[in-house]
Amino acid sequence: MIEINNLYKKFGKKIVLNGVSTTIESGKTTVFIGPSGCGKSTILKIILRLIEPDEGEILINGENILEYAPQKLDILRSKIGMVFQSAALFDSLTIWENVGFALLERENKKRNEVKKIAVEKLKIVGLEGTEDLYPSELSGGMQKRAAIARAIASDPDIIFYDEPTTGLDPITSTIIEDLMKDLQKKTGKTSVIVTHQQSTIFRTGDIITMFNKGQVYVTGTPDEFKNSNDELVRNFIEGKIR
Repeated sequence: MIEINNLYKKFGKKIVLNGVSTTIESGKTTVFIGPSGCGKSTILKIILRLIEPDEGEILINGENILEYAPQKLDILRSKIGMVFQSAALFDSLTIWENVGFALLERENKKRNEVKKIAVEKLKIVGLEGTEDLYPSELSGGMQKRAAIARAIASDPDIIFYDEPTTGLDPITSTIIEDLMKDLQKKTGKTSVIVTHQQSTIFRTGDIITMFNKGQVYVTGTPDEFKNSNDELVRNFIEGKIR
């Protein structure tokens, strides 16, 4: 579904993406791994057009999205759900208002209609009865689940997760991992997960793409990574590289 060709991005003098080419397969979960600062999250932001690349193209269903006009870009963004590392909930809004925020702002739906949708999505992520609470009343893990509910509120074709289990205890991380796996299994959505967490890598991924020094280093299945003798792969998996 998503084809990335010769992507370059530099921030000041720092080269973050140095000719990245890779494919994100439709209906599968691809996990992006690699040392900090190697460009994993930058790719997601470029696909969303939150930042622009210096060079390259991104094809979705054969169309270069980097050439999209604003109206078509809005349509693209409505088809992509994003779960940010910090959950990024609005403190002044209730949980259902957070979940339904894009529906209220972009689609101009009535509030009672959006609340019904939000409650349905909150139920999917195991947060029944939290719709009228505020983010400060939820634990970190519950906030992450609310962020996932927001990401799926508009029934997107693609879901991006940026470090979804970072900072969570092992039990809560497992709950989030199981939720991501369950969502992918039930919906068949195309998912991309950026993570350093070993359990998240191997419990959720169908395909793993490892980046290093702004380029794709290797791509393979979880079993291929587990059995790899490559020194850089082994060091990352064993936590010697962050």
